Amino acid sequence: MTQATPYYTVDEAVAQELIERAAGRPVTLLVALEGYLDAGRVGELVSDTAIVGAERLVTFNADEFIDYRSRRPRITFAESRFTDYEAPEIAVDVAADALGAPLLVLHGLEPDYRWERFVTAVCAIIERFGVALTVAIHGVPAAVPHTRPLITTISATRDDLIPNEPSWLDTLVLPAGVINTLQVRLGESGHDAMGIAVHVPHYLAQSAYQPAAIAALDKLDQAAGVHVDPSGLQKSAVEALDELRERLQESPDIAKVVTTLEGQYDTIQSGRAQAHALTERPGQAGEDLAAELERFLADQGDE
Repeated sequence: MTQATPYYTVDEAVAQELIERAAGRPVTLLVALEGYLDAGRVGELVSDTAIVGAERLVTFNADEFIDYRSRRPRITFAESRFTDYEAPEIAVDVAADALGAPLLVLHGLEPDYRWERFVTAVCAIIERFGVALTVAIHGVPAAVPHTRPLITTISATRDDLIPNEPSWLDTLVLPAGVINTLQVRLGESGHDAMGIAVHVPHYLAQSAYQPAAIAALDKLDQAAGVHVDPSGLQKSAVEALDELRERLQESPDIAKVVTTLEGQYDTIQSGRAQAHALTERPGQAGEDLAAELERFLADQGDE
């Protein structure tokens, strides 16, 4: 049995199972939508890891939110027929963390249209299923080297949700996404929400970077107490780093860029420079991370 609204449909059988499994325990909603900032495909990798073995709870009406002409779905032509139409999807799945706690995962394409209606619908789902904390995860491109520990920036609707650790960024004005809008609206309505943004080396922003996804899962565990097993990512993370080492050996120019980034990173870590220096590429005039993000979003739009 399902219950439908103009914007989404709930599988009531799965909903009942969720209520029984939660049994009064707090439920976490993990948000990882494609189409906004997701350097290194961090959110995509995290959601794919989290929803293994999950059940579909909510299916959103993509026709209400997606611009099909700007992001045309794929279809296969074979033997004089069109088959395998890949319809766009926005959904909430019911999974569980490594300790068995209920975990909802909102994944799929970021809406093009009706952001406020979408956010209102997500808020209704949060209230219905007793979500105690909403966590959005994604990657942001930054001038950091892959040879140093990855940096994460945490945002939240309450200060006490943010770990007591140094911040690498100050005030920025940047393009908004649905995940940011959702966090703002949840804070306004008294719901707890946080965002985990992993700083991905800008030269790796367009490819899947598993080490950044593992860093996001580690921060999710530390900051929110939600443990998603990263073992499925570890082999590919090692392979990615091995491939990078080979490329550095083959290209002195790339190795020089990485060395410069290492120097910047180490200087900042030692406290001899301001944190906003991380937003600079070597030799780049200006220090605005927002410009880096604008370029990344423009590159995504061209794909």
